[in-house]
Amino acid sequence: MFIAAASLGGSFVALNHIEKERATSTPPDWERINGEALSPTDGPPRIGNSVWRVGPHTLWRSVTEAEQLYFRPQLSGTVGISLAASREKGLWVWLSPDKPSSATLNGTEIACMGQLSPPADVQPVEFTKQKDSVLVSWGEKRMVCPGDMSQGTPALRTSSEPISLISIGRDRRSDGVPLSPLWWMSGLMVGGFLGMLTLDALLSLIRLARRQRKLPEEE
Repeated sequence: MFIAAASLGGSFVALNHIEKERATSTPPDWERINGEALSPTDGPPRIGNSVWRVGPHTLWRSVTEAEQLYFRPQLSGTVGISLAASREKGLWVWLSPDKPSSATLNGTEIACMGQLSPPADVQPVEFTKQKDSVLVSWGEKRMVCPGDMSQGTPALRTSSEPISLISIGRDRRSDGVPLSPLWWMSGLMVGGFLGMLTLDALLSLIRLARRQRKLPEEE
C-alpha cells in the first residue's frame, strides 16, 4: 500500500510540475515578444484548475492571423487585447477589473460605440473582425471600435499586474490548456500501474530470496 500510494503521489507531483511549467509558457502558435515568464513554483496545485499565467509587462502575439479571438480572463490588472496588431501599431482594447474599457489606435485613444464594464464574475471576452472595425463582447455587453483590421495578428499585453487565462482560442478553435484532464488522468493511471509493477517485482524478489534460504536448510 505504501508503494502504491508513493507512486500515485510521485505521479501527482510530476504532473503538477509539468502543468505549472506549461502554464507559464505560451499556448501553441503563440510567441512571447516581451516580458519574463512567471515562476512555475508559485501558486497552489493545478489539478482541476488549469490556467495560463501571464506575467506583468508581457506581450504575447499569435503567429497567424485570425478573424475571431476569445478568452476567459481572471484579471488582477489591466490587459490590452488586439485582434490585428503589428509591432506597436494596431487597434487595442484595454480591459480592467475595476473600471470601464478604453481603446487606442496606433497609440492614440479613440471613441467606440458602447463601453464594456467589468462583470461581477468571470465572463468570456470575444473579438470579431468586421469591415474597418472590431466587435468586442464581454459577457452580455457589446462594443464596436473603428480601425484598420486588414493587417496584423492577435496580441495580448499586460500592465504591471499578472493575469490568468482560463481559456483562449482563435477562429472558434481552442488553443488548449496547459495540461488537459486526459493527460492528468492518464499520468495518474500510468503512475499507479508502475507502482503495482514495482510492488509485484519486490514481492517476487522476496519470495525468491526466501526460497533460496530454505534450500540449504533442507539439504
